[in-house]
Amino acid sequence: MVITMELLKLGATSRGSHKRRQIELIGEEWPPARGWKEKVIGREISDEVAEEFIRLGSSNINADNFQGKERNEYWFNSRNPVSIYIYTLALSNDCYYVGLTANIKKRMEEHFTGKGAEWTKLNTPLQLISAIDIGTKNAREAEKIENETTVELMIQYGIDKVRGGCYTNIEQKLVEKHLIAHGAWERIMQSKFARHPNVYEGSWENALERFLDDALCYYDAGSPENMHEIVFKSLFSLTQYSYWNEAFAPCLSWEFWNKKGILPVLLSFKYARTVGSRLPSAYDVLAAALNRGESNQYPLRRLFLLGWQSFQPQTTDKQAKTIIRFMTYLNENAKFERKYDAFVSVLFPEMRTILQI
Repeated sequence: MVITMELLKLGATSRGSHKRRQIELIGEEWPPARGWKEKVIGREISDEVAEEFIRLGSSNINADNFQGKERNEYWFNSRNPVSIYIYTLALSNDCYYVGLTANIKKRMEEHFTGKGAEWTKLNTPLQLISAIDIGTKNAREAEKIENETTVELMIQYGIDKVRGGCYTNIEQKLVEKHLIAHGAWERIMQSKFARHPNVYEGSWENALERFLDDALCYYDAGSPENMHEIVFKSLFSLTQYSYWNEAFAPCLSWEFWNKKGILPVLLSFKYARTVGSRLPSAYDVLAAALNRGESNQYPLRRLFLLGWQSFQPQTTDKQAKTIIRFMTYLNENAKFERKYDAFVSVLFPEMRTILQI
């Protein structure tokens, strides 16, 4: 379950506060710092933790509803299935809010009297645009639909104008972190740039160089959040050239170009220095990158090792011996990830031949 303002309200005591155990349950220290509610909204917790959080609050939800009772998929673990409504509010400042409720009248009273979500307190509710029975009694399925509806509105109006679902934090940088984690940020940015294409002068080769320059500036600046969009815009601009191929699409993902992604590793090899991290050398970047994986599966080892072979950064004699051992990983009967090969071979011509092997 995702923490929402509605969950925090359900778990509040009769005085509107929360107990120490509740705060610790959702991962915060006691006493909670100012702004803790905005910080935790969007955080994922287990259903069991959510139920205990509500029970401890001794709010107007009867604690007996949760003790000794098996968890179900109904709205806040209600005894019986209830209709769940998804609603959209038009707010002042051209903003919007998406929410779920089992009681439209009560929820609207809360929003319109300043007792609703933080977003609707900052931006005054003007009109209920729609309220629709979502068609499922399963709260988890309803939350998924709510999240997707919120993303669709963000695509239409912008991240800065919409809140809802697990994206209710008023701080945009925190909302963007959740969007990135759920793979939705790229969708929103792609739609934004596709609607407002830029006309770039120069060749495809110049565009690739421009992207690498922008990415390098981003990593060297410490990968600040206010540069995420600059880098992605530069990357997405490549899709407007006739040379763009759909096989390159996986590299539009956050996993490829973020500070802990694939690109800064390859740039570390290309420039024979650390890019995007505080590791002491390109060799250390390789050693760390080879351990990316889980359950004894390391799908990116091949790409990183071939990148090292292509650029061959300088090493000490001891490191060179270790590199020889690292290269034996290529002979293992392992399943390596190859979906990035097409774009990497274009972005780094030095790797083109070796990636085709």
